[in-house]
Amino acid sequence: MIAVVPGPELLARARLLVAPELNASLVRELERIAGRGAEPLADEVPGGGPLLCVGAALPGSVRATAADRLVWFHSVNAGTDPLLAAGPWPAGALLTRTVGRMGERIAQYVVGWVLAECQAVPEYVGQHARAEWRRLPTELVAGQTALVYGTGRIGGAVAGLLRRCGVRRSSMWGGARRWIWRRWRVRCGTVECGARCWTCWRRSRPRPTTRSGGCPVR
Repeated sequence: MIAVVPGPELLARARLLVAPELNASLVRELERIAGRGAEPLADEVPGGGPLLCVGAALPGSVRATAADRLVWFHSVNAGTDPLLAAGPWPAGALLTRTVGRMGERIAQYVVGWVLAECQAVPEYVGQHARAEWRRLPTELVAGQTALVYGTGRIGGAVAGLLRRCGVRRSSMWGGARRWIWRRWRVRCGTVECGARCWTCWRRSRPRPTTRSGGCPVR
């Protein structure tokens, strides 16, 4: 089944239902865009008319009793797997997701784990739980080399935040853009790509360039 964007006449009649966990500023912006007031997306949806819903989850009761009235559900998350795994999706209802707003959040998550690993935080947490103390080897993140796979909004945000933490060389491979930041250098054997290390793999390929013929990052 392929859903299409509802027509303007149907959207004009649709009620805007928003999840209660959305902050007030976001709800006001949704109301401005939709040109109508928002109602809470709850387990029970009294009344009739087509429904335009915004949230992270579609309540089970709405899925069961108002599925025929749902014309559009917009997820505030980047993924839709939990929504589709919760049960059959209402026939004809358009499902869209939020993209472009997760870069900084995921970048902080990634950098948080990088810092934790460099300072052996998981190991120290385990020691604290066992009421023991033993000094562990740690290292600074500054001067380390990172490989970020993917050059979209998320990958770019991750690389940018890593650089601000002192990671001097972030190498990025973009499957869609097909270019590499070639300022990365790593000793043979430290990073493997299939059966070959990164250095050997890199040397076996022609030098990628941008359309202008130069490195995309200086």
